[in-house]
Amino acid sequence: MKTEKLNLRERIKQTLKEQNEDKHYCNFQSQKALIELYNFDLFKNASCILTFVSYGTEIKTAQLLEIVFDEHKLLCLPRTENNKMEFYYINSDEDFFEQTEVGQYGITVPKSNQEKFDINNIPDKTLIIVPGLAFDEQGNRLGKGKGYYDKFLAELFSTSEKEKILGVVGYCYDFQIIDKVITEQNDFPVDYIISDKRIVKISKGNK
Repeated sequence: MKTEKLNLRERIKQTLKEQNEDKHYCNFQSQKALIELYNFDLFKNASCILTFVSYGTEIKTAQLLEIVFDEHKLLCLPRTENNKMEFYYINSDEDFFEQTEVGQYGITVPKSNQEKFDINNIPDKTLIIVPGLAFDEQGNRLGKGKGYYDKFLAELFSTSEKEKILGVVGYCYDFQIIDKVITEQNDFPVDYIISDKRIVKISKGNK
């Protein structure tokens, strides 16, 4: 299973690399995905968004972060430290770059002195938007292999605050939605997938 998963990762990474050779195409497809997300009912209703800063070949999120602020929603971004990922608030009324720094892997992350997102005190109507190398229509997600999101989501949904979460959304290019993602016991599924072409609602019977 691990070999199959590794081969799938490498195949998707190669496809992403090839697609990203056309920057205009990727920017255009990212904008189309953003329109799908913006018109998504749960995004409209959310008061707090946990999402990510895109890096490398990932679907672009710079405009998504701007829209979260424009819509007067709370924004939280991830920071990985000591082999654990946690989220921190980014304030809309302060300079973004004063609140962030370049972390490990070269990814823009919140500074450690930002207010930490408390999984035991989740804001009402929180929506979580996660990256992935691939997703399937059963909600399975293929990450980069570190398990940071799986561990964070498992811990988050083990709290009594989980009822405040509107859902977990996989955010990607449409070609990243594949027939089947190879899963392991600790892999955490998503509730929806939003791409540049569609919104996939995962049937609970499939999860």
